[in-house]
Amino acid sequence: MRKALCTKHSVEATLAILKPDVANNWWAVQNITQTIRKKDFVLLQQTRTRWTKNDAEKFYEAHAGRFFHRRLVESMTSGPIIALVLARVNAIAEWRDIIGGTKVCKTRYVQPNSIRGEFGLSDTRNSVHGSDSMHSAVQEISAFFPSFDVVGELEKYKLGERNILENESFTNNNVLLGYNTSKEYQDRFNDELGLLDTWNKFYNSSCKTVEKDWFIGFDELKPKLLEILGTTARKTVVDIGCGTSSVGPLLSQLLHHNDVYCVDGVEKCLLMLKQQYPHCDVTYVVANVCKQLPFTENNVDLFIDKGTFDSIIRQNNGEQLCEVYMAELFRVLKHGGKVMQVTTDEPEQRVDILHQICDDRVNISYEEIESKENGIPVFIYIVMRR
Repeated sequence: MRKALCTKHSVEATLAILKPDVANNWWAVQNITQTIRKKDFVLLQQTRTRWTKNDAEKFYEAHAGRFFHRRLVESMTSGPIIALVLARVNAIAEWRDIIGGTKVCKTRYVQPNSIRGEFGLSDTRNSVHGSDSMHSAVQEISAFFPSFDVVGELEKYKLGERNILENESFTNNNVLLGYNTSKEYQDRFNDELGLLDTWNKFYNSSCKTVEKDWFIGFDELKPKLLEILGTTARKTVVDIGCGTSSVGPLLSQLLHHNDVYCVDGVEKCLLMLKQQYPHCDVTYVVANVCKQLPFTENNVDLFIDKGTFDSIIRQNNGEQLCEVYMAELFRVLKHGGKVMQVTTDEPEQRVDILHQICDDRVNISYEEIESKENGIPVFIYIVMRR
């Protein structure tokens, strides 16, 4: 049943953009979609697209010359985006309140239940956009929907010619935003682990777009791996939460004298990986990464973590889970051993979190590289056990 939301008060429209850091994350899209619905927004237009550099520079022309402009453009062109035209009474203020402030580190504490508080990665990669005025909204909407007359559409509501009604496509979970959010995927992250149930469904589903390597590939990591491991002494290396990443198998080919383990909680992804690289000398291990790992103490020289920490920290009790996770890594890590974290989290965010979790047990260093695939800045953090 469709219901009228309002006809008497001032109806506004706003442009909402789901940025690349959430647009490819089905869980984030589902969560944001539910929030929009609960707040009685009406979906007038939607599109899923990918910006060129010129598109992003034109949209953010007002910020040209600012210190963050380059990173903003790079971030917004790093993957697909989802643009929505949302309407309701006081839509602009309501949407901006829901998404939270742009300073993600602060927003996580001040507005933890906001969209940016829950999904924001950094001040630049802060998940979502919202228009700051009706004037801006009209201009921004035209960038995505040039033939859509948003002013004329809103005028119909002001004149009482039309009630704001829930768009039928908006109430259909399987249609909205082009994502499969059917019952199979309506799985909140397990409170104990945060990932296992979800990733089991992900790798065992019919999804055809499994990304092998998060952030960067083996070729981009190779110089740093050679710097850490050398080429002579035998080392034990663990790709923790490996998914279907090629890093472990290709590392075993490059440094065949090393003991390389690929560890994940989902057996299906390890079988996929083994099938893809049948001749690589890798040991595949099914293990819950937030519980006891099947290694003895002081045994591992290097853990490779490409996004595992990122996924855990973003859960409702993420900081506590990460404390357990890092403590288990340190249990089996040799003194002087290292954890290599690959992420898009910027230093002002990641270094503080690591120091809070690891106390004075570690030395932390980092460097920034640029992903060859999408041009987005990626950071490699080296956490060394003292």
